[in-house]
Amino acid sequence: MTILHQLRNMILIVISAITIGTILMIAVYCLPTNRMYDNIRSSVEFMKLGELPRWSKNVVHTSLDNFADVIILTKAVYPVENVIESAMLNPSWSANAIPAKTFSEGFIKLIESDYRGIDEKPFIYPRYWHGYLVILKPMLLIFKAEQLRVLNLYIQFLLTVTALVLLYKRLGIYYTYSFAIIILAINPITTVLAFQHTNVYCIMLFTVIFILLFNERLKQNHRYIYFFMIIGIITAYFDLLTYPLVPLGVGLSLYIALNKENFVEASKKSIIFQLFNKCFSWAFGYIGMWGGKVILATILTSQNVILDALNELYVRTSHHEGHGFDGEPITIIRTFERNINDFCEGPIKVILILAFIYILYLVFVKYKNKFILNKSIFTAFAFVFLLPFLWYTAACNHSFMHSHFTYRELSIAAFSLFAFIIESIPELKRIEN
Repeated sequence: MTILHQLRNMILIVISAITIGTILMIAVYCLPTNRMYDNIRSSVEFMKLGELPRWSKNVVHTSLDNFADVIILTKAVYPVENVIESAMLNPSWSANAIPAKTFSEGFIKLIESDYRGIDEKPFIYPRYWHGYLVILKPMLLIFKAEQLRVLNLYIQFLLTVTALVLLYKRLGIYYTYSFAIIILAINPITTVLAFQHTNVYCIMLFTVIFILLFNERLKQNHRYIYFFMIIGIITAYFDLLTYPLVPLGVGLSLYIALNKENFVEASKKSIIFQLFNKCFSWAFGYIGMWGGKVILATILTSQNVILDALNELYVRTSHHEGHGFDGEPITIIRTFERNINDFCEGPIKVILILAFIYILYLVFVKYKNKFILNKSIFTAFAFVFLLPFLWYTAACNHSFMHSHFTYRELSIAAFSLFAFIIESIPELKRIEN
């Protein structure tokens, strides 16, 4: 298959995804919102915790995002006048719709007063797809918002258990423990309670499960290229730019581990090419899907969404403050520091230190004569290890301002490091397999 043929297929897949995504958004915006509105009343008490509460006061990993969840819920129930415009612009009540000190407080007053006849200009957020509405809107016709958190728990629990069991069967207990540590760092309780943090976590779990089940099929006919592109498309469709690289990074580590024969004797150039084309395909899907939304929204509405998206892109990739933190300077190094500190804060620090000590014990004591440093394997995992730092460099402003959730990108680095150690000590896999 030629590169041009692959590129043609990739373009067709992105166009198809944009078409399907648009149809789904229009379809859910046709649903009545009155019952949805009634079913979010139960969220009021939870929102009284504040904009960015923590369910454990001094631990960053427990940070929720009620500000974003208010946006998500109000977009789900905002009255629809023009279906196509609503599907493209994703309106909700603005922060000034009801006088309040905070957005969350305004949401509480809005729901408690049953105030639906607001004349205030709606708050539009068209530079994202808000694909979560395809699931959230129908669910709010059936369940209360607090019940959705319980349903979220059930789904995430089953996906997590499935991923861990498959890891144990395919790659052994050490990979299972390594992935469990990553899950703890991401914090599954937070991903259950915060709608904002649910999407990427579930996409990562689906990625892990799919690779472990269908690796042999994905290796055929360059299917991995299309697979990672589809993961990029799905991430762009559902996510509001939280920690989007995690499904790609964790997926790449598993790809290396399951297809080690492709890397052991390969040159550095070949290894980098193998992994770069997976990253390129993910980016092609992610950027293509995102770009499709802003272009469509500009064409189908009176808003210049392209200009809005480009302005926001400039701010979020800049190395200056933009807003917030009282003039605190933003640099790449400080962005690294903030995210590393947030990743390591709280009890997870103890787990990471113990894991590091255990790694040192395995390498220098128990298996000191059996540790095999293969430069090709090292190159492969080092490539993956660097991905979050490249992301922080590219999205410097965003990663600095929102380190309380962008720190999760470092899960990629941690998992790739664990995987490298396991692959460098054959005995670890022999014991369990």
